[in-house]
This record gives sequence, structure tokens and C-alpha cells, in this order.
Amino acid sequence: MTRVKDGKKCPPRNSANSLRYKTTQHHFVAKVDGIGLAPLRNSMIMKLCYRQHPPAIANPSKPTMKLDAQNLHVIYEDNHLLVLNKPANIVTQGAELGKPSLLGVAKDYIKWKYNKPGNVFLGVVSRLDTRVTGVIVFARTSKAASRLSEQFRNRTTEKRYWALVEQAVSPAAGEWTDYIRKEDEGFKVRVLRQPDARSKLAKLQYETKFVADAGCLLEIQLLTGRKHQIRAQLAAHGKPILGDKKYGSRCAFPNGIALHSRRLLIQHPTQNKTLEFVAPTPLAWKNFGVPELDA
Repeated sequence: MTRVKDGKKCPPRNSANSLRYKTTQHHFVAKVDGIGLAPLRNSMIMKLCYRQHPPAIANPSKPTMKLDAQNLHVIYEDNHLLVLNKPANIVTQGAELGKPSLLGVAKDYIKWKYNKPGNVFLGVVSRLDTRVTGVIVFARTSKAASRLSEQFRNRTTEKRYWALVEQAVSPAAGEWTDYIRKEDEGFKVRVLRQPDARSKLAKLQYETKFVADAGCLLEIQLLTGRKHQIRAQLAAHGKPILGDKKYGSRCAFPNGIALHSRRLLIQHPTQNKTLEFVAPTPLAWKNFGVPELDA
């Protein structure tokens, strides 16, 4: 079925850059494999289509491309939100002097796109590790920052990660409960099977999505939010993430590590609807036999 916006056809669902959606009056789902989304209104139903295809330079797997305001991979934006597909090897915020941060580049994007002089407000409501890719949300207003921070703090958001490990996990799906303790040496954490005075509970659920010669793809949902939790727990259970030398991987990965923030579900901070964003994996993942599977 052809969908139309302002007299222009949107990409069909079976195209390479397809957009899948389902909506009700109070539940809005954007399954996004591109950027620049705009709402269509038909009575009480909202539908989405692309304004344009994502630029080729915006793929997070391009290590030689300097990230700047004009090639930032924007998944979604409105007056309150900016949702990005984070590339590898850039900190979310707090970069060393002379090095970029995703927050800084995102602010430059707002200035560039909207021709805003002076300082731009963007609130950091969640973070991804430097070497991790995928969906991340910034708040464009202080009200949105406060309400989104509360959602993440109360764990009413839903986040799914994809991780590539060397070998298949048995059983293929399950839940792991461990304890994590921060270690001063090497800015690492240590996984314990029994708690001690300095450790915190760490729980996650995993499901095998795909098995190939080059590795096994897991989908992971965190039930607690600890520093390096996915990386440390997978390594402790004998399945380090590809490229994650800090936690014992002996396999090279082209850019960053094979951990990707795949899907994020939040409540819009000012509107009565749920937003769900899906970030495409970097091109490097396809070299390991990973298809672009449904979320």
C-alpha cells in the first residue's frame, strides 16, 4: 500500500529503507531505519514517513569520517526530543580537551539546523559507553529533561541491546543474576556470584536472535542498570563481546565493540503517547553475518 504525505509518496514498506508502524490513540510506535520523521494525522491516528533517506556518511561504522553537525545520524526530533544513532568511539559527554563529545556535536547540529546563535540547551538523560553504538535520547527542554530523567531513574523506559559474542549461549534464552563491584584498577567492574559489602545486584535477560560462524547475536534487556553491566556479565559467563579487550575478548572488531543500543521505548515528556525507536546496526555488523532483523 502506498502512503502519501503532502502529495508525495513515502517509501513502500518492503523497500530497503522501510518504516514500520502501528498506532492507536494513546500508543505511538516508530520503528525507525532512517532519519527525519514527520507526523501525518488522520483523525486520531498518527502515521509516519521519511522526509529524506539518511545520508550515507551518517553510518556509525565509518571510522574515518569525522562526526560533525551535518552528518549526525538523527533518528527523530521534535521540540522536546533529539534521538540519535550514536557512532562508536565518541563519549556521550565530558570529552577530554580538544576531543568531541556526542553532546557537543548534537548542540552544533541544533545551532546549524535552526540557525540558533549563542548557547543551546540539551539535557543528558542517559549515556552509552564510548565504544558502544546505537539509540540515545537527549532532551531539548528542561521540562523534558526532568521528566525523562525520572523515567530512566524509575526504570519505566524499555531498552534492548544487541551484542555479538563468539559462541552460542546455552540455554538459548534466560536470565542471569550476579553482583557487580567497581574496581579502581582500569576503570572496570568485577562480577561476583555472591554479594559483598561493596557490590550491587545485577540482573539481565537475554535471547539468542541469530547464530553464524562469525558469532552469536544476543538481544539483552537490563533489569538493573550498572556500569559496564552487559559487558562484564557476558564476560563472566564466558561470552565476552567481540572487540571488548577490557573484558577478555580476543577477537578483533572493526570499530568500537559489538554492543549496540538497538531499541528504546519512552513516554513522550509532554504528550500522552509512547515512542519506540529502533537504531540500525553499523555496517560492520553485516560483515559478521548479522542481518537487519526485526526488533
